[in-house]
Amino acid sequence: MKNQRLANRNEIQQGPAPECLKAIQDLEMEDLDPHKQGYHSSLVRPVLAEKYDLPEAQIAISYGDEVFFRTIFDQLQPNRDKVLTNELHFKYYDSYLAVKKIEQHEFELTDVGNEFRFDLEDCLEKCKLLQPSILLITSPNNPTGNSLTHEDLEYLLLNVSGDCLVIIDEAYWGFDSKYDDEKAIQLLTKFPQLIFIRTFSKLYALAGLRLGFAFMGTYAKEKLGCVPPYLGMSVVLEKPAVAALRAEKYYENLRQEIIADRENFIQKTNGLKHFTAYNSEANFVAVKVAQRVWEKLNQALENESVLISKVVREGLLRVTIRDKYLTNGFLQVLHRLEDF
Repeated sequence: MKNQRLANRNEIQQGPAPECLKAIQDLEMEDLDPHKQGYHSSLVRPVLAEKYDLPEAQIAISYGDEVFFRTIFDQLQPNRDKVLTNELHFKYYDSYLAVKKIEQHEFELTDVGNEFRFDLEDCLEKCKLLQPSILLITSPNNPTGNSLTHEDLEYLLLNVSGDCLVIIDEAYWGFDSKYDDEKAIQLLTKFPQLIFIRTFSKLYALAGLRLGFAFMGTYAKEKLGCVPPYLGMSVVLEKPAVAALRAEKYYENLRQEIIADRENFIQKTNGLKHFTAYNSEANFVAVKVAQRVWEKLNQALENESVLISKVVREGLLRVTIRDKYLTNGFLQVLHRLEDF
């Protein structure tokens, strides 16, 4: 359909906290001065340090998660270093590693009932066989929505080489009601090769800022040689990010709204005969589609004015959870295929 609006990139429809917009409106001319804060400066880093009780030295800020991955991947050498990641992962890894000619391998992601699971034993077997320089896991995983528990992560860390950087891409952090930040920080202290990478793009609904942040173990920080930007970060970008970190009530309400909408969507989809919605800890849901209605569903979706789904592979969609109006509209499309 012409002029179809794409709303399937897992952005937050409701928008950021009002405090973020006020921070932008209150910007002053001097905020455009790149030397205002001095060298190696950041407004966000000390706020994160206080929020997570972590030394500033173990927190890095970048212009988007993509910069973190480039920094990490650029240190790898062809014919020497390998990267091991999970099946059905964020495709950016593939494209950049291919350009750098870095060998990439995958461990299995199993489909069990109505949820995907990381195959930890396959992961460890391949770590032993390949001796990768980096073990990279997306959790919650895009596009399947499953997460790595703290217990599973600790199990992996106890059984991989201490020289292997273990990177957890947590772009979709914030939508898992069972996640415990305190336990994550404890693992970071216990395993110095561990890195958590997060972003302001998803839960905080500030994708246009292109700001990311990482929590790093001491070994990981030293190995990557992470140094804060010499002339500091952009005050213009960081002020609304700081406002987001402090607007805890707004984002807690937003988190609960999205989780409730997601669980409602999963329950209703699983009441239909041609579709299976997988459990998810993200703001999207993977949906398996029966072969007999796959083409009909794609034809029906072409006629929708707003598209919140994306094809992962034949028979599998990723559906963005944005708001009840859009998810209910998608459910109506599924309902119309019940007679086939």
